[in-house]
Amino acid sequence: LDTDVEFLEDFIAVREKYGYPRQFDCSWGKLKNEVFFGIVKRMQEVGMTSAFTIALQSLNPVALKNAGRAGMPLNVYDDLADRLVKQGLHTYAELLWCLPGETSQSFLEGYDRLADKVSRIVVYPIVVVPNCGFDINRDKFGLVTAREERSDFEYLLSHNTLTLEENRRMHRVLF
Repeated sequence: LDTDVEFLEDFIAVREKYGYPRQFDCSWGKLKNEVFFGIVKRMQEVGMTSAFTIALQSLNPVALKNAGRAGMPLNVYDDLADRLVKQGLHTYAELLWCLPGETSQSFLEGYDRLADKVSRIVVYPIVVVPNCGFDINRDKFGLVTAREERSDFEYLLSHNTLTLEENRRMHRVLF
């Protein structure tokens, strides 16, 4: 967007004047367009580094549907990852662990597919917050959760496609 380009130029001007910051990290939108690639190119021109995130949540269509997320079409993801890597950019992906509809096998298959494209994969646990889709549909998905007394959210321990024992086993892999 035009405001993003303007922000970047202001950022570059400050960097040129003071020498800092040397690196710029931010959260990028899922679908990248030519404005995004123009920003990336401009950052490269001035020697500014950044990490570029591909936030897929899952590569399992059932889990994405259950989460109410269309997700990035996999062919678009592949093209994006190839383009970013070809440009020599540090690219990483984000996944959510324990999404209802996901199994340990489907998660690992998605993880392996991502590992072929990116140098780092960040895995976040899924949590259930009040009034979200999973909270409202907890019976539909067979959710078993735990909450600390002072917390606003619940950790998802198991659901109808992932047992507590399998979740525990996968934590050994994830950590």
